[in-house]
Amino acid sequence: GGPALEALARKGNPDGVKFGVPMRSRKDCNLSFAGLKTAVRLAILQAGGDLVSPPANEALAADIAASFQNVAIKHLEDRLLRAVTLCRQDIAASLPPAPPRAAAAAAAIG
Repeated sequence: GGPALEALARKGNPDGVKFGVPMRSRKDCNLSFAGLKTAVRLAILQAGGDLVSPPANEALAADIAASFQNVAIKHLEDRLLRAVTLCRQDIAASLPPAPPRAAAAAAAIG
């Protein structure tokens, strides 16, 4: 994870491995990476890697890393945009028409 994942992802194609964006049909603001984590684990195992070492094919490993990052960010974008939409519906009269310039997200892992 962290810097090692980022370095590997920089070498990969963010659309190289097709992972579904989690919870796309949900109308709430909840986040979950459980399904994405499982999809990444299965992609690594199918590519001949294990849970300790990446696949020997570095290009495929880089594509998996880049695709994971791409979909994880899309998931965050979806959930944050949903939160903004819900806030605008609730307090539309008090918000300016311009899009927000900043957002904050918080999570707890239990």
